[in-house]
Amino acid sequence: MEIASSQNIIMNLVRLGDPTLQRGSTPEKMRTFSLIRQRSREHAFRGHDINLNTLIIFPQDRELHAVSSGSIEMLNFSIAEDLLHGAAERLEISLSTLDKLPVAVSFGDRERAVLLRQIDLLAEFVVKYGDHSVATQLSRGLEEDLVCALLHSLTDISRYGCKTPANKRYRSTRTAVDYILAHPRQPIRASELAEQAGTSRRTLEKGFGELLGMSPQQFIKSRRLRGCREDLYRIDAESRSQISNIAGSWGFWHMGQFAADYRSLFGELPSQTIPR
Repeated sequence: MEIASSQNIIMNLVRLGDPTLQRGSTPEKMRTFSLIRQRSREHAFRGHDINLNTLIIFPQDRELHAVSSGSIEMLNFSIAEDLLHGAAERLEISLSTLDKLPVAVSFGDRERAVLLRQIDLLAEFVVKYGDHSVATQLSRGLEEDLVCALLHSLTDISRYGCKTPANKRYRSTRTAVDYILAHPRQPIRASELAEQAGTSRRTLEKGFGELLGMSPQQFIKSRRLRGCREDLYRIDAESRSQISNIAGSWGFWHMGQFAADYRSLFGELPSQTIPR
């Protein structure tokens, strides 16, 4: 059952009550992945035991041939290869990493929570607003956030024994980004972020500059401006007085500066975002 589809990502929620033979193919020019949302018994995919902390990577041949044991709910998502390649290039990640991994890989609770949150945000946006053209920049931003969360969860460089300073900066930056995404509204000091990432503030600044092209505080501001924008899309034209409350809930107290920062990022004022 398809739950949502943006311009570059297709999401499906599949519930299986009984053992089922699944045969078919994944979408062309896309890479397909799957997460287990719920299960009540042991489950395997192509000989690999899978659980709630398993990410399934479908083969590039697009062949889908698997037996599901039933009593399971799976969230499948297919991502356009162009979007994957663009995000990987910006993060300086080689997509050949995907081909080195087994079809079922384990990852931590935090990575799973971040990835599910990004999927839910994109699905909520698409279900509510439908057409990608309603808010192209926001939709694209949500797509890119999802892909970045996915790539971060798949490219733990320490698995491959790489210990160079650049890769240490990558790991600490990734940890910091995960922490920011897991605490979207919480005030985060630079010293706190460096402590969570297990590195110095100077190293973290360099890592963010290399990988994201901005400082940690600029990244936090960008994420919170996107959060404001998502909230503004949820109110109606008669609720314009709520703009200051929404801005405050995301840590913006100077409304003039907030409006200027918002316009710089999105090309419009907060009041212009509210659906008419």
